[in-house]
Amino acid sequence: EFYHFDTNDFNADIHLIYPRISNLQPIILIPGIAGSKLEAINKQTGEVDTVWLKPTSDMVQNACNYTFGQFNEKKGKFESFVHKYAKVQEIDGIYGCDHLIESKFLDKMKINPKITNYFGQYAEHLIDDYGYEPGVNLFAFTYDWRQPVSHKSIQDELHQIIMQACAYTQQKCILVGHSLGGVLVDTYMRLHPTFQLFVKKFVAICVPFDGGGGWMLQNPIIGYNLNEKSLPHCLGRAVQQPFLTASHNCRQGSVNQIFILKQRNFEEVKLIPRSSSQFNDAYSAVSLSRKPYQKQVPSCLWCVGQLILAQKLIRKELLVQTFSILNQNCLPNSVLFGQNAVISSQKLRIEKIVERELHTTSSYEQKVLVQETGATWSSYTWWMPVEGLEAQRGYQYDQNKFFSIKGNKLVFTAEMIELLNEQSNVKQSDQFQFYQAKQYYKEAQNRHGPWNDVIQHLQTEQQSVHKIYRGINEIGTLDDVLFHYSQAPYKEAIRVRNNPIDFQKDFEFYSIVGVGTNTPLHVVFNKPIKNYLELKDQQPFYVMADGDGTVLATSALADGYPEEIIKIRKVIKIQHLEAIGTCNIWQDLDQMIVGE
Repeated sequence: EFYHFDTNDFNADIHLIYPRISNLQPIILIPGIAGSKLEAINKQTGEVDTVWLKPTSDMVQNACNYTFGQFNEKKGKFESFVHKYAKVQEIDGIYGCDHLIESKFLDKMKINPKITNYFGQYAEHLIDDYGYEPGVNLFAFTYDWRQPVSHKSIQDELHQIIMQACAYTQQKCILVGHSLGGVLVDTYMRLHPTFQLFVKKFVAICVPFDGGGGWMLQNPIIGYNLNEKSLPHCLGRAVQQPFLTASHNCRQGSVNQIFILKQRNFEEVKLIPRSSSQFNDAYSAVSLSRKPYQKQVPSCLWCVGQLILAQKLIRKELLVQTFSILNQNCLPNSVLFGQNAVISSQKLRIEKIVERELHTTSSYEQKVLVQETGATWSSYTWWMPVEGLEAQRGYQYDQNKFFSIKGNKLVFTAEMIELLNEQSNVKQSDQFQFYQAKQYYKEAQNRHGPWNDVIQHLQTEQQSVHKIYRGINEIGTLDDVLFHYSQAPYKEAIRVRNNPIDFQKDFEFYSIVGVGTNTPLHVVFNKPIKNYLELKDQQPFYVMADGDGTVLATSALADGYPEEIIKIRKVIKIQHLEAIGTCNIWQDLDQMIVGE
């Protein structure tokens, strides 16, 4: 058994009853977003249900039912809508991140087999080939990836497992973080100045140090489904992870942008607080009954209804319509108007109720609409100032040895053109500048971005993307309850991720950067709109750049750590989830972790 330490006392002497001296440095594997399995515990019965991901035909329904929720600004954390009735938590240990879903279930659900395996096979490799022992010198830190990774509960638990590993082996740890897991490690180092007493190495795998790119930028608007067609976009939209936005003031690189076409008569959002007179009158006629659920955890949408009634969140003219929609996923006789139960002709899964159909607009249709509406382009980024958030940086072309700007054109050097064909020859010291220049190169070749040259791009009006996030859901509607925007976690991400890290020279950083796959850099909504609400039904186009399909190469290279601690930055042709789920990078990982 492990001895439990005071996780808040970094200077306390460590007293261990039964230390196990190991020649192998302890490894802690840290998964990314959606990489930790989640379970729900019924608070009344203690019954446990699998949340992420349940290998049954109810997989998506179960995931939506337990993961949908809102950010509680008072508590500083995300809460499921069902939190009064069920506790959603991670499954601990290597089992909690060994695979994303049972492989025997893949064919039935038509799920890409590349997303099934996660840290499990690599852990087995470390056990079989190097003699690592789970719970002795090999650990996994799983966590609820819906939460801000700076939250005290996550940071304390990570510190505790680090202390346990150090005490058990009498050696410093190696932290291996994939994707958001790497951001969690970066955050840990920023919040714990004495981390180097316990941590020897940080190995980063496809980590979005400078934000998650176009997928994360669009997520609060239309959602994101991990590029897995069997999953709905609403799953991502309901879980808005602010630590996957670009939060650094000091980073360089092409800024991710959303481009929209504003009609001549575009209506900016007016932030009007809810008025009780809008909501009160009709509420006395609506009620909910818990009785049909007995000891079961009520449906997520039933709990949403409970929240609406308690806080009067829906406009009175939308009340009947809203509860008729919610009732489609509730048990019979659990939604009542007066003394009568609302009758629904069919029961639908949550994703069938809340998922929106996205429509594309052809180039020809766009041109006609632009002429009719007098629409002009505007761009939106994470970096522009907005009330409550500091200014960071707007779009610019950073100075770079591989290109120059002449007039309104980008001119690339002969070395750059040669390296485009021989990327393996890029020096480690030149990697960031090369992939930054390559990003500019691909931008210049784009077909969907609303610019023809450098000057036109820079002159496009830039605003904060938080203006869209604030205005994408109309106050007093079901969408505003289900996908409510809170600025608080974004402010927290900016605050924490700009804390300095004081590295010692003996600390070691290793990084694997995935390339070779088109990855969204900019998101382009090409149908003219008269307000932000109309974006939710558009299928955008993308301006692509090089990356692993999820994280841009420039973001994975933008750790900003001092050169003296960087041992290896390996650029590999690999996709984001495959980086962990296949054996393609094991040799490189072994070299970084074990030294062989």
